[in-house]
Amino acid sequence: MPTVPRVSQASIAPVQAGVPQTQAFNVQPALNSVASAIGGAGDQLASIAQREQDKADAAQANQARIDLANQEASLFDPNNTNGVYSYKGANALQAIGSVNQHLDTFYQDYRNKLPSAKQQLQFDQLFANHLLQVMDRTNKYALTENNDYQKQAYEGAVGSALSSATTKATDGDINGANLAAADGVRSIKQYATAQGWPDEYTTATIDKFNKSVLVATDAAYKANTEAYIAQNPQQALNDLSARLGIGRYSSANAGLQQDASLPRGIRNNNPGNIRTSDIQWQGKVDSPDTQYEAFSTPEAGIRATALNAVTKANRGTNTVQSLISEWAPPNENNTQAYITAVSAAMGVSPTDKLNLNNPAQLTSLTNAIITHENGSNPYSQAQIATGVNAALGQGKIPDTHPPVSMAGGGLVVPNAPASGEVGQLGKSGNFTVDQLKTADVVQLYNRAREEVNKVQVENRAVIQQRVNDDTATFRTGQEVSNPLTQGDFTRAYGDVQGMYRYGAYQADQQFAAAYQKVNTLPVSQQADFLAANQPTAGEENFAVKQSNYDALTKAIETVNQRRNTDPMGWARTANMAGVQDLDMSSPQALASSIANRVGAANTLSQTYLTPYALLSKNENAALSAAVGGMSSRNKASFLGSLSTSMDPANYRLVVSDLQKDSPTTAIAGQIMGAGRAATIQPDGVFHSAVSMDAPTISQTMLDGEALLHPSKADKDENGATKFAMPPDGGATGLRATWGALIGDAFRGNPETEVQTYQAYRAMYAGLAAKKGISDGTYDDGIAQQAARAAIGNIGTWNGHQVIPPYGMDYNHFQDAAQAQWEKIKDNVPGASGNDVWGYNIDPAGDNVYFLSNGTSPLKDKQGRPVTIHIDPDFKPAPKGPGFLSRVGAKAGSAANAVQGAVQNIPLVNSGYTDE
Repeated sequence: MPTVPRVSQASIAPVQAGVPQTQAFNVQPALNSVASAIGGAGDQLASIAQREQDKADAAQANQARIDLANQEASLFDPNNTNGVYSYKGANALQAIGSVNQHLDTFYQDYRNKLPSAKQQLQFDQLFANHLLQVMDRTNKYALTENNDYQKQAYEGAVGSALSSATTKATDGDINGANLAAADGVRSIKQYATAQGWPDEYTTATIDKFNKSVLVATDAAYKANTEAYIAQNPQQALNDLSARLGIGRYSSANAGLQQDASLPRGIRNNNPGNIRTSDIQWQGKVDSPDTQYEAFSTPEAGIRATALNAVTKANRGTNTVQSLISEWAPPNENNTQAYITAVSAAMGVSPTDKLNLNNPAQLTSLTNAIITHENGSNPYSQAQIATGVNAALGQGKIPDTHPPVSMAGGGLVVPNAPASGEVGQLGKSGNFTVDQLKTADVVQLYNRAREEVNKVQVENRAVIQQRVNDDTATFRTGQEVSNPLTQGDFTRAYGDVQGMYRYGAYQADQQFAAAYQKVNTLPVSQQADFLAANQPTAGEENFAVKQSNYDALTKAIETVNQRRNTDPMGWARTANMAGVQDLDMSSPQALASSIANRVGAANTLSQTYLTPYALLSKNENAALSAAVGGMSSRNKASFLGSLSTSMDPANYRLVVSDLQKDSPTTAIAGQIMGAGRAATIQPDGVFHSAVSMDAPTISQTMLDGEALLHPSKADKDENGATKFAMPPDGGATGLRATWGALIGDAFRGNPETEVQTYQAYRAMYAGLAAKKGISDGTYDDGIAQQAARAAIGNIGTWNGHQVIPPYGMDYNHFQDAAQAQWEKIKDNVPGASGNDVWGYNIDPAGDNVYFLSNGTSPLKDKQGRPVTIHIDPDFKPAPKGPGFLSRVGAKAGSAANAVQGAVQNIPLVNSGYTDE
C-alpha cells in the first residue's frame, strides 16, 4: 500500500502483537503429501485441507482485528507518553506525521510475518480501514488542539497589546503605546488571515481594538495622531487643516464650493480647468470634484494655469493654435472657437510663436484662457499678477498651509473662519483628530507641516536613485516595468522643477522606446524608418514629432555602435539569430556550441554589417577567466582539445579574443592551433637546424608563464616556486636579443609586439627551467630560441623584417604572396606586369598584409587599400626556380638573400631537442 509522507518525530511505542503459532501453522503442505500418498482419495483430502486452511485464515483475520484494535487503543492511551495525546498545543500537528510513520512500520512488520498471500490480502483490507479510522481520529485531535492553541495565543496577544498600550499611554509613553497598539493590530490581522475572516469583520475588530486604546486616556488621541502623521503626513496635515479651517476649509472657500451658480473653475479655484493628474501643483488640495483639480486660493489656481501654459510652450507647443489644441482637444471642445477667441484677445495670429517667459504675453494668455473657460474673469489684476509672477518664479502665492500659533488663549490662524476660536474648532471627519484638544491640534498641525517637508526631501533621495537606475536601463535600450510618473517628480521637487526633471526622464524613456523599434532593423531599413518619421516644419504636433525623430536618430546611432562593438553580445540581448548560451563544460562542448554560432555570426555580418564575431564581450571575459584559472598543464590540454575540435579559422578567432586578458595564453593557443613546428635554432657550420613542434612550444610557453605569473591552480599543483628572470634592458638583456631578431617586423602594430614580447619572456622562462636555470642568469642561446619560438619565423622583404603566418616556410610565404597578388593585381592601377616583391608588405593581423608603394598605401581601382590574405598551409607547385633563384631580381640585394637563406630553413616536423 502507498506510504503517506511522514514528519520526523520520535516513534510512538508500538503494541507488541505477534502471530500465534497455532494460527500461523500452514497445514496445506502436509495434507498435500498425504493426499498424494493415498492416491484416489486425494480430492477428498484436498477439500478437507482447504476447509482447514480457510479456518486458519479466518482465525488469523480475527487475530489481526484484535491486534489492530489494541494498537489503536495504545496510540490513544492518555498514559502513553509517546501516544497521540502527548502532543499538545503548537506541537499537536506533529502527531499526524508521527502516527503515520508508526502505522507504516506496524503494517510492514505485521504483514511480513503472515505465511500466505491470502492472509496478507485480508490484512491489507483490514489495515486500510484501520488506517483511515486512526488518521481521521488523529487529524481531528491535532486540528482541535492546534486551533485552541491559536485562539488562546491570539486572545492573549491582543489582550496583552491592549493592556500594554493603555498602560504606556497613561504613563505618557506615546511611542511605546503606538508600538503596542500596532502589535495588537498585527495580531488581529494575522489571526484573521489564518481563520479566513471576512474583510468587514477584520476591520470592525481592528476598529474596536483601536477605540479601546484611544478611550483609555486623552494622551492616547495625541499619540495616535502622531503615528498618523508619521504614516501619512500629507493626509494628516489636510485633516488638521480642516479642524483649523485653513486653505480650502476656510469659510471663503467653503462658500465658493457651495455656490452652484458659479462656474466650476471658479468654485475649484481652478480658472484654467486643469484636469486632475498626479502632478503635485503648489496649492493643490483635495476636492469632491474628481475630474478637475482644486486649489487652496485663486492665486494658486491662476499660477497653475500660467505654469501649465509655460511648460507646454517650453516643450514646443508655442503657438495659440498648438497650445489650445492640446489644452482643449476637439473631442470635447469647440477647439477652433477657443483658438479664435484667445488669438483675438491677445492680438496675435494663431500660428505666431509665443514667448510665454515674457510676463506681459503670459498675462495676456492667462486672462484669455480664464475668460473663455469661465465665461468671465472675476479676478483682480493684482490676483492675476500674483499668479503669473509666481509661475515665472518672480514671486510667491500665499502658503496653502501657513504656520499656526496660539496667543492670549486663542488661535492665530491666517484666514481662519469666525468660528475658529478656542473650543469651537471645526470637524475633519477623522475620529482621532476630532478628539484633540486645541493646543494639541496646533502642535500637531505644525509638526505635520514639518513632516511633509521632510518627506519631500526624502522623496528626492529616493527619486534620484530611481532616476539613476532607470536612466541606465533606458540607455541600454530597455524599458522599466514601473516607470516614474510626473507626480513622483513633482512630489519630490515641486511642480516647476519636478516637471522639468520629468521631461529629461521622459526623453530617456522615449529613447528606450525608439531603441526597441530600430534595434533589430538592418541598416538600410533603419534609414528608411528614420526618413519616414522626419517631420516637416509647421505641421501639426511638430515639436512632439521632432522630439521623436531626435530620439530615433540617437537610438539608431547607439544601436549600430553596440552592434559593431559587441556583435554577439548585441545579438544575445536582442534575441537575434537564435544565439544560444555557450557550453563550457568541456573543450568539445565549447567547440560544438561555438560551431552552432557560425551561421548566426555570418547572418549578423551580412545582414547587419557587423564584424564577424563568435563570442560576446562577457563570454570572452568568462572564457578568459576560466582558462586563466587553469594550471599550465590543463591550459595546454584545453587549448589542444579545442584546436582539434574546431574549424581553424574560428579557433584562431576565439583564441585571439583571449589576448587582451592573457596575451601569452592567446599566443600559445594560436601556436597550438597552427600545428606547425618552428625553427628555434637555424643550422650553422657546426650544427643542424633545431625545430620544436607546436604542442611542445605551447606547453613550454605556458609552463614559463606559470613560473612568472602562476595561477592558484599552478600553485596548488606545483607548490611555491622561485624563478628569477634575467634583465630586459642592457646590451646583453632579453630586449637586445629580441630587437636584433625582430627588427621592424611589428611596424605600425606596437601593441602586438608588446603582447608577443610577453610570450617571448614566458618561453624563455620555460626553456630555462627545462635546463635547470632559475637564478636569472642570461643565456643567449635560450633567448634566441625563445624569440624564434614566439614568432615562428621571420624574413626580410625589401629591407624590412616580415613575419609569415606562424611556422610557415619563408619561401612558401613569398610564393603564397605572389599567388595572391596574381589574383588581384588587375584591379590595381598601374600594377599589371609587376610582381609582389616590388612593393612593401606590412602586417595587418590574422595572416593579412597591407601592400604599399614607398610610404603610400597601395589602393585598388575602388580606392580601397590593397591587402593579401596568406593561407598558412599554402604549398607552391613543384615547378620552376624557387625563391632563392629569384632573390637578385625580385627581393633585393645579395645580403638579403643570404639572410633569408639562413633564417628560413625548411621546417622539421620533430619534437624539441637540445643542442
